[in-house]
Amino acid sequence: MLFEQPYSKIEYVVQKLNVERKVASRYLNRLEEIGIITSKKVGRENIYVNKELIEILKKY
Repeated sequence: MLFEQPYSKIEYVVQKLNVERKVASRYLNRLEEIGIITSKKVGRENIYVNKELIEILKKY
């Protein structure tokens, strides 16, 4: 999903993968730990951004 869209929220992962919120949060946090995405606090929630995909999209 993060390679189709440049950003995501926990609720998007919950809906797309049909998993519990806790599991989706764990997935996203692990992807952040290994450097695939970065998180940014927006209001009360985190937005997870695939910066490399954004850079690729900017070229086109």
